[in-house]
Amino acid sequence: MIKDDFARFRLDILAKSFAAGAIIIITGLLFKQRLFSLGYLIGLLASISHFSNIYSNIRAISNPGIKRVKLYLTLRYLSFYVVLAFVLVATFLKDKSMFVGAVAGFLSIKVVIYIDAFIGKKWTQQNLSK
Repeated sequence: MIKDDFARFRLDILAKSFAAGAIIIITGLLFKQRLFSLGYLIGLLASISHFSNIYSNIRAISNPGIKRVKLYLTLRYLSFYVVLAFVLVATFLKDKSMFVGAVAGFLSIKVVIYIDAFIGKKWTQQNLSK
């Protein structure tokens, strides 16, 4: 039952992140900020990838078949931070506007989660444990 709630939570957050991202990217394109929009898209995709990675890590931890959970999780997080560093360095070297867009894209899922928590208040610990 809880896994179904977590799956719904994940899909809800991803849908809201895509919607917010589409609005920001289209607005950036309308104001002729192509590099910012591209950077935002790259950051958003990396953020969504990291969010999905966290979701799969939670499911992996609940699976007793994985013997070396600590090593597994460490390698997954290290790989994410290597990708994050690569994206940040590449966008910084390309253009400062693209770098700002990538950072904004990285933070977008966090903002969506916080807004959803303050406005929706449906993903609380009490509701998930029922």
